[in-house]
Order: sequence, then C-alpha cells, then structure tokens
Amino acid sequence: MKILSFLVTIIFTSLIAFQWHYQHNSYKFNEHELTNEAAIDKHLVDFELHEGDRIPVGVFIDSLEFKGPNDVYVSGYVWQEFSAELIVKYRAGVVFPNSVGSTIMKESYRSTIDNVTVVGWYFEANLRQPFSYEDYPIDHKTVWIKLLPKDFNSNVILVPSLKSYDSTSKDSTFGLSQDIVLTGWDINESFFDYMALNFDTDFGLHDNHPRTNLPELTFNIVIERDFLSAFMINITLLLVSIALLYSLIIMMTSDKHLRSKFSASVSSAIGSCAGIFFVVLVAHINIREKFPGSGIVYIEYFYLLSYIFILATALAIYSFNSKIEMITKGLFANDAFLLKVGFWPLYSFCICLITWSHFY
Repeated sequence: MKILSFLVTIIFTSLIAFQWHYQHNSYKFNEHELTNEAAIDKHLVDFELHEGDRIPVGVFIDSLEFKGPNDVYVSGYVWQEFSAELIVKYRAGVVFPNSVGSTIMKESYRSTIDNVTVVGWYFEANLRQPFSYEDYPIDHKTVWIKLLPKDFNSNVILVPSLKSYDSTSKDSTFGLSQDIVLTGWDINESFFDYMALNFDTDFGLHDNHPRTNLPELTFNIVIERDFLSAFMINITLLLVSIALLYSLIIMMTSDKHLRSKFSASVSSAIGSCAGIFFVVLVAHINIREKFPGSGIVYIEYFYLLSYIFILATALAIYSFNSKIEMITKGLFANDAFLLKVGFWPLYSFCICLITWSHFY
C-alpha cells in the first residue's frame, strides 16, 4: 500500500512538472510582427490612414524596470529619419501615449547623411499598461512602447527603421542593451508591430481627418518570468507547510506510549495547525498585495488548497482523539493508516487537477 501511494504521488508530481514545463515554453510568436518592408506595407493596408508620409523610427532600450504591477520604467534612445522634404514639413519628435507622469526627452544627436536627417533623443518614461497575472508564476509579459508622431493632426505614419538593426527576424532580440538587468525575468524576444488606435472624438477640430483604425507603431519586448526563483519563493513555503501537516498526521496513534513520547495532544496539534495557517495566510496576503487589481492568480489556488488541508487535518486529529470507537472505523482504522498513505497522493492529485483546469 505504501509503495502504491509513493508511485501514485510520483505520477501526479510528474504530470504537474510536465504541465509547468509545457506552459513555461508555450510562448507563440506574434503573427503581425514587422520583420521586413513587405510586412509593413501589408499591415498598413488594413488601416484607414495608410498612404501618409512615412517617417522611419528606431528604438534602443538601455534599462527596463517594473515599478508596480502595471508600470514599467524604461530609458534609452529613440530616433527619426527625415528626407529633405519631410524635415521642413513636420516637427521632429515622438510621443509615448501610454506614459504617466513626466517624460524626460533630450535631443542627443542630429546628423544628415545622403539627404536623410537623423534626429535622436535620450528618453526616460514610466509606461503603464494592463498586464495580466492570472498565470503567475508561469507567465509571459509583453511590454509595449507605443509611439505617436509629435504633430498630432498630421498625415505622418511612423514606420520601424528596420535597417538600423542587424536582424529583425522572428525569434530575434534587437534594440535592447546587453547590460539590461531585469530581476526575476528573462528576455524572450523583441519586435515591432501596429496596434489599432481609435478615438471617439474629433478633439474640437471638426475636420475630416480619420480618427479611427489608425496605425499606432509599437515596440514590443517579450519577457518570461524566471520560474525557478518564483518557485523557490512560493512553492517551497507551501510544500514545507504541507509537510508539517503531514507530520501531525503521522503522529496520530492509539498507542499511549508513542503518544507520550511524541507529546501529542489535540490542543498542541490544533495549535500547530493554527501556526501553519498564520504563516500561509501572511504569504497569501503578500501575493495579493503584489497584484491588487488581478483576479485569482494561479499560485493562489495552492494557498486555498492549503487552507482546506489545514482545516481537514485539525478536524481529523480532533475526531481521531474524541472517541475511542473512532480509531477502529474507516479512515481512522489501524491508526489512520489510510489517511497516512493517502495524504500525498490526494494533495498531488489536487494540484494536478488545479493546474490542468487553470491552463487548459
């Protein structure tokens, strides 16, 4: 029976590990990545404003840091390339529409080569976007750096300056400093694409300028969470808590000598359950504080399951010790043998079921 319990636990644990590994490596490339000039032309046809004056834009990110669940602070360089005709027609500059607070933007260089004027700025901005944390700690994030022309009511179309990078193919990482330190995250890839921009107002201009289905150029940085560090922080605490609960189950015995040796009593066992509950609750509150606007994230189901096991353990110990006849019946027969051999298979099965239900 013990061997069967061990094998069942191993099977469910392996299934959980497989689901984690599959989910962690399940990132799919964006189908609308702008990898070449042909892709730019193809995607611009889908927008109302697609025949305006095109101004190439490039982005290089020096640093990136999460300031909150929905705020990312970035710094780096952005540049525009103007033909001789467009440099006198439009103001140089870009706007970061998803920035909050003050944005630092200082002109760093201006150079004219082969009748093309390149103007570059150093910038720092706090960007806000709605991240989803439902899959934490096995999740991917795409940081958006949205760009709009400085001339608000113009026919300017920003296009990515693809020739400014060594490679912009799928699965490549470009426009990012190799010295970026992003604690708890790994960079997956970067790419340009267009998002549809829609306004429900003419901003008081009362003209016929299109303001729906406009191309908004976006530089995307795809990152994936360092699963090992997240595992060590969250899962280890929960596993230790469950192991302590199991130790209380193991000490369930009708042998008075062993009970005396263990110093086991109902009050001490329930007190231990209360202490474990407090530790798990504090860790759970910390998770909720990290993601205040999110629904129930994946890791929270582990905490909810822990509450159930803590309560069930306390009730089982109380029931086992409350009446003599209980130790000869059902789960409590033979010193609660079924509880002892079924504890880990049941826990691993619940985790496996939760994981499968959440991700699939």
